[in-house]
Amino acid sequence: QGAMSFTFTDDESTTGISYGALTGVSETLGTTMVNYEESTQAGDYLFAARADIEGMADAHKLIFRSEPGKFSIFNWPQNYVGIDEVPTALLGVQNRLYAWSDKAMYVIDPFNLIVEDRIPGKGVSSRDAVMNFNNTVVFANKTGVYTFQGQVVELSSAIKNEYTDIVKNIGNAFKIRLAHNPKHDSIMLFFDNLGTASLDKVPTDVFVYTMKNKRWDRWRLPSKVKSV
Repeated sequence: QGAMSFTFTDDESTTGISYGALTGVSETLGTTMVNYEESTQAGDYLFAARADIEGMADAHKLIFRSEPGKFSIFNWPQNYVGIDEVPTALLGVQNRLYAWSDKAMYVIDPFNLIVEDRIPGKGVSSRDAVMNFNNTVVFANKTGVYTFQGQVVELSSAIKNEYTDIVKNIGNAFKIRLAHNPKHDSIMLFFDNLGTASLDKVPTDVFVYTMKNKRWDRWRLPSKVKSV
């Protein structure tokens, strides 16, 4: 049998697409992963908050944006937006990013990473207290239940006294949970305890708001709700 030989020529004058141009991320970036506690989707991006990034001391106050359609790849040194406090919740609705701290609500342009508005006094304590209800932002805190469609509108005016009395009776050790009731297409609001100190004070009452009829009802469940 005859021998076969091959000749290879390395043409260094021919260049291809760089890694940065191909992925949108610098090839010198050590990692494209972000460890985070809170996230949401807005547009074709994933937004992540309360992140832990080595060498970035204020990362916990920043909201990082992934590459478009690549939710696990973050060019984190460049694509982020900062708010004044640590984010407690994120929500993407109708191509807008909404963020909350325990003190304020933020409206953010997810494409240009610009804070368009900060609304003080409308913060929430956790992710459970915000929801997308039929493309409407709904959120709740100790002062009431609200929607946002260009401006904040209070939904809970009709139950203000009842709501305030429950909050005062429970004290500080509780959190609010919102859920969608598909059968009645309504918003359900539960109270949950944060520890044994408030266990006996958290009511089994559930406030239910039907958006179509603009009506509040108060249900009483046989036991405390721990998951919705």
